[in-house]
Amino acid sequence: MLRRSTTLTVSACCVLALVGAGAVAASAVTTPAKGTLTACVNHVTGSLYNLSVAPAPDRSCARGDVRVRWNQYGLPGQRGAAGERGATGRTGDPGLPGQKGDRGEAGAAGVDGVDGVDGVDGLPGKDGAGFLFRSAWDVETPYAVGDVVTAGGSSYLSLVADNLGRAPASNPLQWAVLAARGAQGDPGAGGAPGTTGPSVASTRVDTTALVTVGEASSTTQDVVCAPGSVAISGGWESTAMVVKASYPRTDDTWRFVFANSGAATSVTVHVVCVS
Repeated sequence: MLRRSTTLTVSACCVLALVGAGAVAASAVTTPAKGTLTACVNHVTGSLYNLSVAPAPDRSCARGDVRVRWNQYGLPGQRGAAGERGATGRTGDPGLPGQKGDRGEAGAAGVDGVDGVDGVDGLPGKDGAGFLFRSAWDVETPYAVGDVVTAGGSSYLSLVADNLGRAPASNPLQWAVLAARGAQGDPGAGGAPGTTGPSVASTRVDTTALVTVGEASSTTQDVVCAPGSVAISGGWESTAMVVKASYPRTDDTWRFVFANSGAATSVTVHVVCVS
């Protein structure tokens, strides 16, 4: 029987013997941890109590009971023989993706592939909208959709039907610019010198002609200067007839156009010719 006179340190085999004999009370059994174990032994029943693990302080024992200490582990035993190889474990989970590597150098160009077979011809497209050139824009002319006119150096496309009286440049809802007038170009190169004109000392000849106009009619009269002469001006004497035109027709010819609203009458015209 254990006595109280000393604090005993017992080996693990002795404690195991006591526990195996059922001497340890259920209330005192705990899961030991690493380190030195300390407990009290009841001197009557032999059961352990107040179990503690170093470095926790020792717990007091009852009068007549003995404190015991032992190590949780004994000395290491000899290495046993290698056991049989176990079964292959399951395949592990995939690892995390690695870092992206550096970009490799460009490979050599591949050989050109064989030309593919020609595709099937597509369906014919719809006829496009055409346009009709109508020359210069006229305020009194109605234009249809697709008519093209010129105005101010630009060309315009009519967008609406019955397009009447709307100037193309100021009506963008009725006319679209087809080709805008270009910017002013640079001055051209100087022309070659002209032929020498008649001098002040040239001979001036007043060529006259009598123009007769029938009743309620009009007449065109050309007055021709002498060969080698140039017609430089024209005029007429007083008359009740209307002078519709007076201009140089050619270098040596001056043209007059008279209109008569009354009875037949005549008028004398004059042309200055220079030789």
